Amino acid sequence: MDFRKYLGVPITIDGRNKHAFDFILDKVRARLSGWKAKSLSLASRMTLIASVTSSVPIHLMQCNLLPSRICTELDRLNRNFLWGDLSTKKKLHAINWDVVTKPEHLGGLGLKKSFPQNKSLLAKRAWAMHTNENTTWADTLRKKYLTSNTAKRKSTIWNNIQKSEPICKLGTRWLIRNDHSVKFWHDNWTRHGPLRILLRGPLHASDLHLKVKDTWDANGN
Repeated sequence: MDFRKYLGVPITIDGRNKHAFDFILDKVRARLSGWKAKSLSLASRMTLIASVTSSVPIHLMQCNLLPSRICTELDRLNRNFLWGDLSTKKKLHAINWDVVTKPEHLGGLGLKKSFPQNKSLLAKRAWAMHTNENTTWADTLRKKYLTSNTAKRKSTIWNNIQKSEPICKLGTRWLIRNDHSVKFWHDNWTRHGPLRILLRGPLHASDLHLKVKDTWDANGN
């Protein structure tokens, strides 16, 4: 049993209070309580969710990975408002939330789930780091964590951005120009894995360090 809550000691996640992001839910509830869901059409409720309540946490989502509890509750609030639920009466949710949150061209309404939106916004920041976006925040983080050899405790923002790296890797690939460093057999320049794993047996000594540029002819084939 964790006795800290009985002693008045905050329970933290990644060094933060467990309820540090509850104010986001309070803001969304305050917005929703000011509208009469029963007097609005379904299209109007959908527009309000897309333009207002979904935008409340966006600023924080760009540099923080929100707890799953917060994302789940945000989706619940938006889902209940969309179908006109009241505190005293629940309405029938005619379509599954997974379908509602699909893009319009796939048959959904284009609303966004909170957790995927959070991950995509963090990935956008990570992508800017990789593409050398010339902004103050990107330059600061690169100089602090990428170009410095000194060991330092990583900030919460940096750690959260790094958690979206797998998404960025899905959109990256080798761009072969006149580079002299891409290894023909050992680098994943075809996006199908290193070519070396497709061959059995040893390579000739002259092929061990073969570069992609060495395999082109004069016509670039």
